[in-house]
Amino acid sequence: MRQILSFLLACAAALSAAQVYRLVDLGANNPYSSVGYSVNDLGQVCGDYGIDNNVYQAFTTLGTQVVFLGTLGGTNSAARGINASGQISGYSNTSGGSIHAFIYSSGTMIDLGTLGGAYSEAWGINSLGEVAGYSALGNGAEHAFKYSGGMLHDLGVLPGGRSSQATGINDLGQVTGASDSTAGSRAFLYSGSSLHDLGTFPGGTQSAGYAINSSGVVVGESDGTNIESAHAFLYDGSMHDLGALGTTSAALSIAYGVNDSGQVVGGGRDDQGLPVGFLYSGGTMHNILELTDTTADRWMFSYLVGISNNGYITGMATDPVSGGQHAVLLIPESTRLIVPDGYSFGRGRLLAGNLASLGISDDNHFVMQAGVIPIVSDYPINVTFTGTSPVSNPSVLRFGLEASAQFSNVSQTVELYDYSAGAFVPVDVRTATTSDSVVYLTLSNPSRFVNPVNGQMQARIKYKNPSPEAIFLWRASLDRVVWEVTP
Repeated sequence: MRQILSFLLACAAALSAAQVYRLVDLGANNPYSSVGYSVNDLGQVCGDYGIDNNVYQAFTTLGTQVVFLGTLGGTNSAARGINASGQISGYSNTSGGSIHAFIYSSGTMIDLGTLGGAYSEAWGINSLGEVAGYSALGNGAEHAFKYSGGMLHDLGVLPGGRSSQATGINDLGQVTGASDSTAGSRAFLYSGSSLHDLGTFPGGTQSAGYAINSSGVVVGESDGTNIESAHAFLYDGSMHDLGALGTTSAALSIAYGVNDSGQVVGGGRDDQGLPVGFLYSGGTMHNILELTDTTADRWMFSYLVGISNNGYITGMATDPVSGGQHAVLLIPESTRLIVPDGYSFGRGRLLAGNLASLGISDDNHFVMQAGVIPIVSDYPINVTFTGTSPVSNPSVLRFGLEASAQFSNVSQTVELYDYSAGAFVPVDVRTATTSDSVVYLTLSNPSRFVNPVNGQMQARIKYKNPSPEAIFLWRASLDRVVWEVTP
C-alpha cells in the first residue's frame, strides 16, 4: 500500500507544474474526418482532410486556416511531412489512377515517380528537401527510398528481407523505417550506405521505426515479453521501453514523432481499451489530457503524430459535440497547469479515487462521502487541496473545478486562501449539479492567493445538503481540480 501511495504522489508531483497546451480544432465545421501528421516550428500543420465520402485531400495551414494542396491529377491525396520552409511530402492519385509520392513546394506538387513499380509514397522530409518513403519495384517487391538530388535512391532491405518502408529522415540524411529480415520485421536506421537492424525489446519478434531527430534518435514500436501488443520505444544506441498508459499487458503505445529535445508523441490504448494520446517528456509518459487547458475538455485523443522543436503538436482527436474525428494543433502556452499535491478533510472522508485522477477530465472521480456534523450550519463535506505555483507573483491565476453531487439541491462553495488577509475567502457559491459541470474562475489580484515564501496555494471545497436526504451518507465527486498559473 505504501508503494502504491508513493507512486500516486510521485505522479501528482510530476504534474504539479506541467506545460499547458491549448487545442485548436482544425476540422471544425467539417462533417468528414481529418488528421494532422506533421507540424513545423511555425505551427504549420499538414495532413489529410475529408472533403466527401471516401474522398480526402492533402492540406496545410496558414494560421488556423486549412489550405488544400490539390492532387497529381486524381481524386485523393495525403500529406505526411512538412519542413521549416513549408515544403511538404506525401502521395496522391495520378490521372491514371496510380499512387505516386510527391513534394509540394512553392505552390507546385511535384511527382517523384517510382522505383520502377506501380506506386510510391513519401513520408518524412528534412530541411534540405530530402524525402523518405517507399515504392514498389518492377518485380512487385516494396523498398524504402531516399529522395535526394532529384532522384529516388533504393535503400534496399535487411538481410533475408524482401520489403522495406521508410517513414522518417533527419538533416544528416539518416532514415528510419521497417524492413523484413530473417529475424522478422525490424526497425532500421539507414546511416552511411546501409540499413542497421535496431532489434526489439527482449523476447520480441517485431519492431518498426517511425521518426528520427537530428541526433539520430529513433522512435517507434516493438513487441516483447509480457507485452500483449506493442510499446513505444526510443533508440539512442540501445532500445528503451517508454511504457504505456496502463498497468496491464493489454496497454498499448506507439511512438510516432520525436523532436530535437527528445520529446516524443504517440498514441495507444489504456487498460480498458480506450484510445489515448501521449507526450513523453522528462522521462515521464503523460496522457495529453493531463496537459491541456479547458479548450480540450471532453475531447478524446486518438493519437498524436508530429511534434516540432518548439513544442507544437498535431494529431487526431474526437470532437465531444459532433463525435467527429478532427485534425488538431496543440499550442504550448506560457501558462502552467498545477494539479493538487496534497489534501486534508475538515469533514467527510475519501470514498474512492486519488490525487492523480484530478488532473484529467476523464470521469475517474475523487469521491467524497459526507461526515457527521455537530451543527446544521456546518458543511458535511469540507476538503482542502494544496498546490505549488512556480512563481509567487503570477500575472494571471485561474482556478478550475469539474464536480457533481449525489442530489440536486446540494450547495457547492469554493474558497481560496488569501495570504494577504490570512484567511480563506469565498470565490464561488452555487448549487451543485448531479452530473459533472465545469467552473473556471479568473481571479483578480492573483498574487494574494500565492504564498510569497514557498508558492503554496490552497483551495477549500465545501458541500452542504439542506434536504431530508442529509441523514444519509451522501456523496460529492470531483473530476478535475487545477490551478492555471501564467507568470
